Amino acid sequence: MKQLTCIRSLNLPESSIKEIPKEVGKLIHLRHLNLEWCRELVSLPETMCDLCNLQSLDVRGCRSLKELPRATVKLIKLRHLCIDESGVAFMPKGIERLTCLRTLDLFMVCGGGENESKAANLRELKNLDHIGGSLMIWNLRGGGIEDAAEAQLKNKKRLLHLYLWLIEDDNHNHEDYNLIEVLQPPSDLERLSIGNYGGIGLPNWMMALTRLQHLELADCWNLEVLPPLGRLPNLELLSLDEVGVRRLDAGFLGTEEVENANINEGEIARVTAFPKLKTLRIWSGSLRGQGWKYGSGFVDGIFPVLSPVAHQILNFVRKEVDLNNVWAALDTLPVTHETWDDLIKCSCATSFE
Repeated sequence: MKQLTCIRSLNLPESSIKEIPKEVGKLIHLRHLNLEWCRELVSLPETMCDLCNLQSLDVRGCRSLKELPRATVKLIKLRHLCIDESGVAFMPKGIERLTCLRTLDLFMVCGGGENESKAANLRELKNLDHIGGSLMIWNLRGGGIEDAAEAQLKNKKRLLHLYLWLIEDDNHNHEDYNLIEVLQPPSDLERLSIGNYGGIGLPNWMMALTRLQHLELADCWNLEVLPPLGRLPNLELLSLDEVGVRRLDAGFLGTEEVENANINEGEIARVTAFPKLKTLRIWSGSLRGQGWKYGSGFVDGIFPVLSPVAHQILNFVRKEVDLNNVWAALDTLPVTHETWDDLIKCSCATSFE
């Protein structure tokens, strides 16, 4: 590396290297360092702090790499930091200094242990207002509600995809709602995923995401009620995987009759539910013993973009009582259609309304 002092980009993806020599610090003109999927890489040298012009560092898939050098926070020109699917267990304390960051695909919350003294907390996201694209926050319960509030995600206007994952911990489920509530994302968010959430309801800011296109909820066993998601005007995909809600009704669809101020007094306008939904996935793990009960909210005018085949399924499921007949009918339906990419996967209850 002593001979590469003028190099601007160093790409070593999927190589078998176990460590980067400390001489890498002499590559002062280096702007891009790509080490993705170097599965045997166990460490990066502290001399990386000398890479004063480094703009991107990619260690995605480096499963043996357990932490980033403390010197990472001195790379003040860094714009892109990618660590997804690596072994990195926490973010280095002081990451808030990297105010030029445009990409931060994963923020690992430490949550105590031997690394706590050298780990950043959620509040260090506060100054990183330029990060955009996709961000996953892992182990949310490892940070406190005050730290989460200080992160000020709503100020990160370039953020389009947000993934919030909480590690299973039965002792702290009661705090999950408040934790998620203070992590309000920007209103222009297009994709949201929440996993291992222990709250009984979803945050109030959910319905303010008018540009949301994809919503995925997974392993939310305590969830008892869903907001009127049918009113989200741009939602194209809704995935419910092992959630505790037992009933889908007019409250979920947002199809209750409302007074329309622009029409004659006494006339009623009906809200169109899920005007752009193309894919609905209700996975079998969502039964929670009693299963789904389809209420009177399933009426004409919902899911206007779903295919005729999808409507056949919905209409059949809401009327059919015999579970065997439901599955037999689903088996005969085609598995593809121009307006959706997945057959609705719904686990049917033993009784339907």
